[in-house]
Amino acid sequence: MSFDGVILNNLKYELETTILGAKIEKIYQPEKDEMDILLRGNNQNLKLLLSANAKYPRIHLTTLNKVNPENAPAFCMTLRKHLSGGRIIKFNQPHFERILEIYIEVMNDFRDLVTKKIIIEVMGKHSNIIIADGNNDIIDSIKHISKNVSSVRTVLPHVTYVYPPNQGKVNPILTTEESFFSIFRNINQKETLEKLLCNSFTGISPLLAKEISLESTLPQDANVTTLSSGDIGNLYTTFHKIMTQVISKRFSGYIYYDTQNKPIDFYSLPLSSIAQNKKVYYSTLSSTLDAYYSEKDKSDRLKQKYGDIKKIIENHFERAKKKKILLLKSLEDTKNADDYKLKGDLVLSYIYMIEKGVKEIEVLNFFSEQKENVKIALNTELSPSENAQKFFARYNKMKRTQIATMGQLDETNTEITYLESLLTSLDSVDTENDIIEIKEELYNEGYLKRPKAKNKKQNIKSTPLHYVSTDGFDIYVGKNNLQNDYLTMKLAKPNDIWLHTKDIPGSHVIIRSDNQTIPDTTIYEAALLSSYYSKAKQGSNVPVDYTEKRNVKKPNGSKPGFVIYLSNKTKYVTPSYEEVYKITKKSL
Repeated sequence: MSFDGVILNNLKYELETTILGAKIEKIYQPEKDEMDILLRGNNQNLKLLLSANAKYPRIHLTTLNKVNPENAPAFCMTLRKHLSGGRIIKFNQPHFERILEIYIEVMNDFRDLVTKKIIIEVMGKHSNIIIADGNNDIIDSIKHISKNVSSVRTVLPHVTYVYPPNQGKVNPILTTEESFFSIFRNINQKETLEKLLCNSFTGISPLLAKEISLESTLPQDANVTTLSSGDIGNLYTTFHKIMTQVISKRFSGYIYYDTQNKPIDFYSLPLSSIAQNKKVYYSTLSSTLDAYYSEKDKSDRLKQKYGDIKKIIENHFERAKKKKILLLKSLEDTKNADDYKLKGDLVLSYIYMIEKGVKEIEVLNFFSEQKENVKIALNTELSPSENAQKFFARYNKMKRTQIATMGQLDETNTEITYLESLLTSLDSVDTENDIIEIKEELYNEGYLKRPKAKNKKQNIKSTPLHYVSTDGFDIYVGKNNLQNDYLTMKLAKPNDIWLHTKDIPGSHVIIRSDNQTIPDTTIYEAALLSSYYSKAKQGSNVPVDYTEKRNVKKPNGSKPGFVIYLSNKTKYVTPSYEEVYKITKKSL
């Protein structure tokens, strides 16, 4: 993430223009390392978010709402006691570090106006939120750092607050050309340009260091000991231009997305180093950060729930596969059942020739076309008739086992196919609602026990994917089995076209025909979507069956997503993200 000194400096200016003089109305702590401060100023209500989360530390105005605990944590109560009713009078970013001090004027218990401050340190896993008094003595912090935890500095109540050591770094906005050159003259070891910029200046992130390097036409991994005076001069020109933008408060908000439309980074300046990706502009830095981190938070929560559900399905899937192995072994053990029936028949046929107590007989197998001789071992303690009955009993037991095992094997194969379809559905998950639908399906099918507090079935509205073909026909794609059933059995009309990968778990796809003839182009695009949203996503020449919906039936009692169909044709396609993205762009 790129929450560096430049971002914080820009944000400091934005907060000065929006909440300076604002009154603190309420304070909440929705997360163990996150605070919400509700403010009233300039005839509007605003919310300031402070987060010391190790993964996403930040500070910005937010419009998002979170559920607060019924009982406020101790740190939240401390802030309420010392800051409620106070007014924000000043912001300070010491030495261009990733530290912001918010000075607050508030009435103390003796009705005297005193100054206190909130200090937020945006430093990855070392991030913290601290409240201190006018003498810089720490009142409390959201994370307590004792000497046992850090030998560098202590962050505890009643201890004087000191800044983290800056490791000899220089403030970039105070850097002159001469001091810039002196940094390069004093290098005595091999170091990349990106690393040197990050290690020499406060508040410079790897992302900004990369931008400075590339705009100076120098590779970021260049060895700084090989740079000429001209190279350093070009580097300073770019460095100075960016710092001038920071000083003159010329900034906006940008979020950069990858080819799959997922946010990869943000910054307050347009960056040429990642300009080839999709870039979205925001009018304020707070709205940029709010959008970026809400998407990241949503993605992380989705990933967590996705992982939990996937583990449950995979556990059942592995059990089903192990069960199949045992059933196949059981079938293997019963494959010679007919041999016992033959032996029983032959013993009865030759019973007049067999004396009691004989260990073995060899007789002609007249049931066989080859008329070969067969040796049969007998139990000497049983009569010939009893030996025959024993063979028949063994045969009947093995046949019963065989029939039962075949039935169980069919059920297990159906279960394996069903669980594979669930795992395939997980690849199409992009909202929490999709996870809820799959979880609801697991409840209904008995793979999960429904919590007692939620005995009622959740009423979830299915939202299949929607595309528009090149020819203008609507194409719908189910993202899970509930949506597949909805599409095929409820949404689709008899003359719509239904598609599915042949003998491969995947999505049901519907082309709305509106009583028109479907062109081959549309069928190809729908088949492409069908193969892309299937287990064969990474394959080539994937067979996709298609037929009119009137030919598709759902057997009574079958599992979600399971159907049978007749009179189909098959189209072979090779799925690719690029092709699907083209269809998506056309749809938009």
